[in-house]
Amino acid sequence: MYKPGERDVILVPLGAYEALKVVREEEKAFQVGIETYFNARQKLKGHSPAQLQDLEQKQRQALKRQPRSTRELLNLATLLDMQDKLSDAITKVEKVLEINPSPADYIRLASLYERQGRYADALSMHKNREARLKKRVDNVAKPKRPVLLLRQAPRSYRDLPPDHSYFLCCGISSSSEAKKNYIEGFDEKVEPNDDKLNLAVPSIIRLGFLEWVPIAPLKETDRANLHRGSISFERHKRLMENLNRYMQGYFGSFLSD
Repeated sequence: MYKPGERDVILVPLGAYEALKVVREEEKAFQVGIETYFNARQKLKGHSPAQLQDLEQKQRQALKRQPRSTRELLNLATLLDMQDKLSDAITKVEKVLEINPSPADYIRLASLYERQGRYADALSMHKNREARLKKRVDNVAKPKRPVLLLRQAPRSYRDLPPDHSYFLCCGISSSSEAKKNYIEGFDEKVEPNDDKLNLAVPSIIRLGFLEWVPIAPLKETDRANLHRGSISFERHKRLMENLNRYMQGYFGSFLSD
């Protein structure tokens, strides 16, 4: 195991905001889907069996015109559900999951499976919903940005496992991305082979792009994929002096040893 330290450059997930946005989107979609389902059931609650049968036939005709419409499929599934035609309702919701599912559709199908006594299938639907959310979160929060570990936080900063640490990190952007935001005498330009950075393109160490990031030890395979190298003591000292000088002008030298 390799434990990253100050001066190291590694790839870390900086998509926390994006990940939170995905979670909120999923939760909103779930709430809308469940409310739509319960509202539809409430409207049908006072209908007689004959009325439900008539609505079912009309809905089947609508579905023939739009066979891949998830709305029409779910409307028919609700009507079938109200008549305890569970196998047919399950088939319709399963088709929705194949076409374009929303979070609530997994719960609807799980509920139908439970009513049939298919508990393993119901559990599978709950797990599938979790897997869907995890996949979406991973897509935006996966490691994709190099950061420089500037200074390790005190152990009491936040509760962490013993082998983890929080670091004050700054982002590293390619010159083409960051040139308009480059601050002379504050940020630092670097070439791919400067120090031991092993960067792909000329880049800028951006002191204005700061974030506290929890860093875990890296397995050898992770180290090969995530560890990009390190900067020299001299460059690290210069960056810390730049940051310290800036902060001193406002709040005092809170970064000094």
